[in-house]
Order: sequence, then structure tokens, then C-alpha cells
Amino acid sequence: MTKTISIAAFLATVLAMPFLASAAVISIQLDPGMTNSDVSALQTFLAKDSTIYPEGIISGFFGPLTVAAVKRYQTANGIAPVGRVGPATLASINGTSVGDSSDLSAPITTSVNTTAGSNGTTVMWALNEPAYGRVMYATSWPFLYATAASVNSSNGFSSAQTATLGGLQRNTKYYYVLESTDAAGNLNWTIGNSFQTN
Repeated sequence: MTKTISIAAFLATVLAMPFLASAAVISIQLDPGMTNSDVSALQTFLAKDSTIYPEGIISGFFGPLTVAAVKRYQTANGIAPVGRVGPATLASINGTSVGDSSDLSAPITTSVNTTAGSNGTTVMWALNEPAYGRVMYATSWPFLYATAASVNSSNGFSSAQTATLGGLQRNTKYYYVLESTDAAGNLNWTIGNSFQTN
């Protein structure tokens, strides 16, 4: 059996492709000072509009130029210009919606397991819904989330998250916070967690 497609349907598909292909996919919230592939994806997205990010530098570092570009993007899209990529900005960039979503609940962490070694630790946690995850950590508590070391989960958008923290000091107590963000931009931080390297 041969399928036929109307010219109108074909044109609608072809014309929609650039818009679908241009959507950014940023898996976590981003703060000034961070360096990772999500920052590069953010910069690539912002650089598509020279009025938003005229410098167009794709460095992977969330520095002052990126902060200014994020603020311009937020202003242009009716988001408070805070200069960080929070839930509303993340949803806007990824082409999802926060404001009109029926999902108003943050993901719930149902279990957490750590496996500590001498210079590294693996943190695994389960959630009641798919989300993006990361671990922020430091050797003192409390710590500033924006400047703390962090590792994104290797599982992407999932209800089972895994992050491997490397380059740790031997025989040292670390404090950590798990960050989980669902598709609607609802955010959950766990606190009061720690582990000891061998």
C-alpha cells in the first residue's frame, strides 16, 4: 500500500523543521560561575539572536557576558531579569511552559544511596516522576549553591538519577544537596545529606 501526503501537510512539516531543530535542550538550572556543556548549549541558543547575545562567545563558562545575555533574554520574554537560568527561564528556552502547566508539585525524592570510595563517590536517588538532576557538594555546611562544586546526573530526564563525584579528598566528610527539576520547572532540593570518603 502506498501512502500519499498532501502538499499542505508536506509544506507544514518542512516549515516547522527549523523551529523544532532550533530548540535548545538544557537539562539543569544554571548559575553564574558554572562551567559545563549546558552552559555551552545556553550560549549557543542565546547567540542565535545578536540583540540578545551580540558577543556570541561559546566558552562553556557562565561569566558576565552570559549573565547580561540571559538578562536580555529574560526581559524580552517577560521573565524577571535575574541573570540565572531558573525554572521559568529553563522552561522558556526548552520550549516548555511553566505558567500554564497543571503540574504544580516538585519531584519527591523517594530514596538516596551513596557508595563512597577513597577519591570519589557515586550518589543515586529515585524520584516519583522523571526529572533532571544534579548534586552540589562541599566540605562545609552550609554552603553557597551558586559557587559549590556540582555534578549533573548522567541519566538525563529520568526518575532514577546517578551522579559520580570524582577528585575528592581521602577520609573527608562531604555535605551534599540533590537538585531535581521536573518538566514543568518544579524544583526540589534535599538537605542534611553527607558522606565520608575512605
